[in-house]
Amino acid sequence: MHTPINVMKKKGNLSDFHAIFNDITLMNKIEHPAAFYKSIRLHSGAIESKDVSNQLLNLWTIVETLIDSKRDNEDKINTICTVLCSILNRCYLYDNLEQLLRDICACTSTDISRIISQVEADNQELDRVERLALLLSLNENANLLNDIINALYNYPLLVYRLELFSQHVFINSKTIYDYLQRHKKRVRWHIMRIYRNRNMIVHSGSYMPYLNIIIENLHYYVDILFDTLIEYYHLGLADHTSIYRDVLSKEASCYVKLGVNIKSARIKEKQQVIAINKVNALELILNGYSGNIVKKILNQVIGEQRKEV
Repeated sequence: MHTPINVMKKKGNLSDFHAIFNDITLMNKIEHPAAFYKSIRLHSGAIESKDVSNQLLNLWTIVETLIDSKRDNEDKINTICTVLCSILNRCYLYDNLEQLLRDICACTSTDISRIISQVEADNQELDRVERLALLLSLNENANLLNDIINALYNYPLLVYRLELFSQHVFINSKTIYDYLQRHKKRVRWHIMRIYRNRNMIVHSGSYMPYLNIIIENLHYYVDILFDTLIEYYHLGLADHTSIYRDVLSKEASCYVKLGVNIKSARIKEKQQVIAINKVNALELILNGYSGNIVKKILNQVIGEQRKEV
């Protein structure tokens, strides 16, 4: 089954390899849920529409279609908030570091990859983002961090972002947990704003003046939702309820690693502060997440194709 606009072919992809991957690999091995195909059509409609209210309605319908189960006695909107926040937090720190690394490499002629490659790690298969996480979190890499900061003397905002992680976020398990919780709270606020505007459009044809801003957020949320589902489909798991259960389970596991007693109602017993060291750094920061597997494979293929050309 084909759609006019393939969800893999969207702004930011590097080549048509992303577009055809869904056809030549996924479609031949896994029977996707019907909700996935419906969402692809809605996504095409949202991309093609210039009317922001139509975009919001199509994109929100995608969210409701793909998050098609309820948790316990929650109402639908709270289930959507819980699942979507968890999905976005799953890749939040990795994506932050990946974007930071991309921006740094674009703004300086210094060989940043060479500096990052000097980060010592027991696992030599770590990618550049994981090595950057180690560079920013371990004091033993302070000299390498200074080399990058010195190369960015004309870019104070990038220096600020580096120092934000190295001096405020990657200090211990509590600072990482607090950073993730702040993001989760902001995402929930945005989702509720989106939902409120959706209801206004449906019932009265009106919406708040900040609709353009939340539409950008919603486009991003839907992209991450698609990416996550496609990643799980690639692993052979097509049941959405099972996928979301796994994502929520990994989030709970992340909190446990960060020393949070998720079963305790007493604030003083809520979290144990764990220092970051070479052994636990990546587990505390990334919870074992090392990027979207499907995209990594595609980017590797694209890199090899470019070398041949």
